[in-house]
Amino acid sequence: MAKRVCPRCGTEFADSSRFCNQCGAKLVDAPEISIKATQRTISSSMINYRLGLVYYKKGKLDDAIAAWEKVLKMEPDNIEVRQSIEKARREKEELTKE
Repeated sequence: MAKRVCPRCGTEFADSSRFCNQCGAKLVDAPEISIKATQRTISSSMINYRLGLVYYKKGKLDDAIAAWEKVLKMEPDNIEVRQSIEKARREKEELTKE
């Protein structure tokens, strides 16, 4: 049976689990995925998420949305990021109405 690894938190599983029991993310087969590659993905998504927060707080909504969309490419099931994007888009729309 192939080793499985959580793309979000990096937890490894030797069984046939489909979802991570640590964070709930969908597991992927990982015979050739290294822990370092997983850690880079986690770090990159966290950096982009936080960068989006900084842009959002500074009122740079387009930049915030772009940063968060990068996170969604790595973590398509991240509800928090989807909600942040929706909120920023609504605020951007309100600003254009004024």
